[in-house]
Amino acid sequence: MSIELKIMQYKDALNTIAKRREGWNDSVKEFIYKTLLETINKFDLNWGVYKNEDLQNLQSVYLEFHQSPSGITKYEGGGGKHFVKKGGALLFSQSYTGKVHVYFSYPVVEEWRGETRYKQKEELNPLDITKDIILNYIQLFIDEMIAWEESESMPKLGFLNRP
Repeated sequence: MSIELKIMQYKDALNTIAKRREGWNDSVKEFIYKTLLETINKFDLNWGVYKNEDLQNLQSVYLEFHQSPSGITKYEGGGGKHFVKKGGALLFSQSYTGKVHVYFSYPVVEEWRGETRYKQKEELNPLDITKDIILNYIQLFIDEMIAWEESESMPKLGFLNRP
């Protein structure tokens, strides 16, 4: 393969990245945001939709369950400490290449369950993202949150497992 061909391929790669970034900035980011917002406004749950725009070309739009009581209270010294559950999230995160990575993050109960876990679901060309794709990911995310809430993977309480 000639160097000229390699240079053309490199320029094509840079052009593709520029088009993806342009698509994200011009319409896709706001489209995802509005679709998520439209969805959460239909249902009475403790959740919100946010944008992280701190870094150009590494931005995200996400749906997140807010913090809530976990239902776990530790009694010591005459008082009780209520543990907080930090909610899970569905993230559409722009990568350096302009592609959009879809992630789920899982809830965490402070001191009882380690750090937030993430599961990458897919890498998408932002120009291919449709309302149906977003709605499908919301459904998959809710399925994952149901599974997490119903799981038996929380550490057992009592003298056998202390934080």
